[in-house]
Amino acid sequence: MKRFTEEIATQGLGDIGSRKQRFGVALEGAYDRIFACVLTLIPYRNDAEDVVQETCSILWEKFDEFDPDRDFVRWSCGIAYRQARNFLRKKYRQKGLCLSESVAHKVEKMRTGSSELLELRREKLLECLQDFREDDQMFLHEIYSGQTTVVKYAKHHRLRLGSLYVKLDRLRKRLLDCILRKMMKEHE
Repeated sequence: MKRFTEEIATQGLGDIGSRKQRFGVALEGAYDRIFACVLTLIPYRNDAEDVVQETCSILWEKFDEFDPDRDFVRWSCGIAYRQARNFLRKKYRQKGLCLSESVAHKVEKMRTGSSELLELRREKLLECLQDFREDDQMFLHEIYSGQTTVVKYAKHHRLRLGSLYVKLDRLRKRLLDCILRKMMKEHE
C-alpha cells in the first residue's frame, strides 16, 4: 500500500485511465480486508457480498476525496464499516434484530485494534525476514505465496519431505521469536 500512496503523491490524480488503474490496484490489495471488516458485523455471506459490492461503488465515487497520505485499507474499511451498519439498521430493524449502537461500536473497536496489531506484526515479519538467508526467504515465499506446496517443493528439489517440514517448523519458530522480540523492544 505504501507503494500505491507514494505513486499517487508523485503523480497526482492524473487522467481517468490512470485513476482507474490506481483505484484497481488499491482495491485489489484491500479487498480481502474490506470483506473481513464487513463480515465482523454481517454474518451471512450473501448479505456481506452485497454490502462489499455497494462499498466498492462508494469507494470509486469517493476516490477523488482519498488522501494519498492516508492508508487506503483503513479508509476503505471505515466506509465498509459504515455501510455494514447501515445495512444492519435497514434489514434487521424490520425483524427487530439489530445490534445496539454500543455493541456495534465495541465490535468496530475490536476490529480496528486487531487490524492495527496485524499490521504491526506484518511490519515486524518483513523486518525479520530480511535477517534470513536468501534461500530461506525464497523457500518461505514459495510455500506461503501459494506457488507450491511442501510436497511439491520436496519433489522438485529432490529433498526429503520430513526434513522440509522440520525446516519449515524451525523457520516459523525463528520468525515468531523475532517478531515478538521486536514488538517487545518497541513497547519498552
